[in-house]
Amino acid sequence: MIRREALKKMTLAMGGALSATTISAVLTHCSSKNSFPLSGELKFFTEDQFQVISVIADRIVPATDTAGAIEVGCPAFVDLMLFDCYEKDNQDKFINGLNVFQSEIDSETGSDALSLKSDKLEAFLTDYEIKIDSADNRKDEEFFLRTLKELTLLGYFTSKEGATMALRYVPVPGKYEACKEMEDERAWAL
Repeated sequence: MIRREALKKMTLAMGGALSATTISAVLTHCSSKNSFPLSGELKFFTEDQFQVISVIADRIVPATDTAGAIEVGCPAFVDLMLFDCYEKDNQDKFINGLNVFQSEIDSETGSDALSLKSDKLEAFLTDYEIKIDSADNRKDEEFFLRTLKELTLLGYFTSKEGATMALRYVPVPGKYEACKEMEDERAWAL
């Protein structure tokens, strides 16, 4: 990101020395919007919806010293699960909830989910969850957020990285030892 900012400033400082096409390309491709790569063809989401799902999944399981939701492909997993495993009425509820989420984040923050800094998006998501949990007439939004969280966590903890790095993983259990000292406090992978 620092390199992009430097290119922007250099381009503006050089002014007329660069062609209008070059200046336009640099300024257009240096936007602050997040963009997540597609790892294949989408089955359920549009590309814009996939980007919103990706930015939320990145806040649910961010990358730390272990891989996050984006690195293990959780958004693609959510796309596939909604397409293959959910009934049409639940798919519609999810999309309705996503649409309401997008309109509320736009109206309350003046920006879309992809343009917000991660700390502001996280604060909005926390407040949004509290708001929809306390309301009786927001079933689609509640379904959207709960389902997205569940599928993101399912996708993460059933991925190779999630199962082996975030959980304790034993590929083939050994002999039974009744009294064994525990070495770490992580939960067991299935």
